[in-house]
This record gives sequence, structure tokens and C-alpha cells, in this order.
Amino acid sequence: METKPRLMPLLPLRGMLVFPGMIINLDVGRERSIHAVEAAMTSDKQILMVSQKEAVTMEPGQKDLFKYGVIAEIKQLLKLPSGALRILVEGLARAKVETIIEAPAVDTYFQANALPMDSVVSEDNEVEALRRMLIETFEQWIIASKKVNSEVLLTFKDQTDPGRVADMIAGYLSINIEEKEQLLEAVDVKERMNKLYTYLCKELEIAGLEKNISQQVRKQIEQNQKEYYLREQMRAIRQELGEDGESQADEYRNQADELICSDEVREKIEQEIKRFEALPANSSETSVSQDYIENLLALPWDKMDETPLDLAEAEAVLEEDHYGLQKVKERILEFLA
Repeated sequence: METKPRLMPLLPLRGMLVFPGMIINLDVGRERSIHAVEAAMTSDKQILMVSQKEAVTMEPGQKDLFKYGVIAEIKQLLKLPSGALRILVEGLARAKVETIIEAPAVDTYFQANALPMDSVVSEDNEVEALRRMLIETFEQWIIASKKVNSEVLLTFKDQTDPGRVADMIAGYLSINIEEKEQLLEAVDVKERMNKLYTYLCKELEIAGLEKNISQQVRKQIEQNQKEYYLREQMRAIRQELGEDGESQADEYRNQADELICSDEVREKIEQEIKRFEALPANSSETSVSQDYIENLLALPWDKMDETPLDLAEAEAVLEEDHYGLQKVKERILEFLA
């Protein structure tokens, strides 16, 4: 690889970053970008691709671009009916952007003096250990996230170049553009692999959390569907028995829905309604459960008595109005306290 700056057509990328070794399709629609691709095709088909700091910037300048990019080769080019271009590119090497020559007019394109950067690899056991850890953790991430086909792993098994392994894995991760840029700027392979391992472990943890949340939501939906199905069955049974109208439990639920109370209270009432619903009609506990639910529904949960509590006055009233009952009085005062 050359070690002196090269003047090349520059293609700003929005919301993505290409690593060396990646082969990817890109749609190019901005006027200056189209001219840059056409200029590259008339020479050696190589172009410098640099990511924008903000994807929403339509006309980026030098301050809107990162300091490192990738020298890529255009493998295929297809002109779309809309006038845009679809290109197949392969990343060749990292490059540091030394200077950018901005396009003075719409029919011109950006150019940049790009300095190709070779990876710095230290041949030691730590690098090999990191390579193996990255492949192993990446395999776990693929299984947990299911965002990448597991056949991708076959391309890693025989890859002995640690820098190439790091770049290949980084291309698949859903990390933000700033983190990818840090990996691109890490010319030292050991530093790159350490950073990538940190990002990969974080993505693995997120994938695990996403899986747990998805399972919890699915379980809740299944539980709700089961309850709905059972209630519909009970309603159908009541109709067959000639018991028209809503059940007592349904009436309690309607009252509970209209009740202004905390989620904790609402959950407790629902538990009691389910318990009442499960009791046989001739059970001795039915009336007790019914009274308890009706008392819960009758309480003014949304109203608060603003009368100040004076324990000394409460104790005096209890002593004046009630003789004895010392333990009961103590319990009342404990509750007030």
C-alpha cells in the first residue's frame, strides 16, 4: 500500500460506514456524489468514502466529515431510472483524510488528499486470545440477536488475520456511527480489538435483554388471550343455562374499571375477583369474598382526609370513650402513627 497522500474523488456517506474488506451495495443520489463516482470510473475505479457526522446534512463540508475513511474499489455500477446510481464497492484500506478540496459548483465533486494507513499488528499471544474471544462472543451474539445468518461464521473460522477479523465483525454490529469511526481510526490492531470486544459485549447484553423482554411480552399476550377465551366460554355456558346478562364477577370488573385508584389497589381487586370467580356457587366463602370485594369497591380511594393526626388527642379520646381494651387502643395508635 502506498504511504503518500493520494488525490481522489470523495464520496460522503450518510448514516453508515464501510470497513476494509466489506463488499456492499450503495445507492448514490446526490449530484456531487454522482459526479465523484463517474470521475472514479474514468480513472482507476477507486474512490474515498468518508462518513458524515450527521446523516441529515444534505451538503456536507470538511467540518461535517470524519477524519478517517476507506479507499474502496467500485466493482459494479448500475444507473437507476430515477437518475441515481447503484454501485457495488469493496473496501480496500483505511485512509486518513489530510485535506479536502470542496466542490465550488453543483456539477463538480469533492476531492481529498488521502493517506493510506496500514494496520499495526503485534504478533503475541494476547492478540491471538483477543481474536478467539471476538469470534466466540460474535457467535453468541448471532445466536442471541438472530440479526445475521449463522453461515457468516464460516468465513471467520479460517481467517487468521486479527485485523481483518475485527473489521469483519465491526461491519455486522448495530453500533452507532461514532463508535464505528473509533474502530476505523484504530490503526493499532490490539487497540481496535479491545474496543470492539467492549462494544460486542454490550451488544450481546442488549440482545439478551431484548430476548427476555420479547418473551415476557409474548407470555403476557398469551395469558390475556387465555383469560379472554375462558371468559367467553363462561359467558356461553351461562347463556346455555339461561343465565342472561353479565356475571357478578363481570359487574365487579366494570366497577373496578371506573374506580380511581392506584395500580396496586386495582391489581389487588382483580385478584379478589378472580378468587371469587373460581369459588363454587354454594361455597361458604362466596359471601365473604363478595362482601370483601364490595367493600373494596366502595372505599373512596381517590379522596384524602386532610384532618391532621394528633396522636396525643387520639389517645385522650380513646381513654375517655372506651374503658379498658388497652391492647386494642395500642394497636389503633400504632396504625395512626
